Amino acid sequence: SADRVKELEAEVASLQQQLADARAASAGEATATAVAPAVKEIADYGFSITVPADLDVTTAGTREAQASTAAGQMTADDGNVSMVLVWSDSGLSPQEAVVGAYEVLVAASTGFTLTPASEGDLAVSGDQGAFGAFTVGRDGQTVGFGIAGGWSCTGRTFSLTVLGADSALVEQAFAGLTGYFRCGA
Repeated sequence: SADRVKELEAEVASLQQQLADARAASAGEATATAVAPAVKEIADYGFSITVPADLDVTTAGTREAQASTAAGQMTADDGNVSMVLVWSDSGLSPQEAVVGAYEVLVAASTGFTLTPASEGDLAVSGDQGAFGAFTVGRDGQTVGFGIAGGWSCTGRTFSLTVLGADSALVEQAFAGLTGYFRCGA
């Protein structure tokens, strides 16, 4: 288990480095064969997150009907991975945010078994946070993977959960979403 934690920490660090390298490369001259994916920035709630331009993102309130700067949720699914970003000014620690996100999934996962695989630390927008990775099983078979991360900034706690059938896509999406997240936007 400790080895898996180190593996995932190394994978997250590697993906974050790849993201940084890609950003640096895109700042320079682009080659004729390189085509950057179209992206859009969502910056409506006192933070910003960059997602693929063709991704349909839905927001809703967690305390009221509409999301606000104080609290809300953002969901999206591209057919390969699903993501849920929740934010709140409740004062939870990053670790509590991860545990809370995982417990919500367990409660909502009728017919599925979620099994913790690893946990560790991560940095998002310069702030320290935590993550937990898990497998999703059904009828004794692994059918999916997930990562839940939590961090605090600008007086709020954020949790991001990414789920999908392909662990590499889940890891890439999680690293991309956390890598392009900015507090206080």
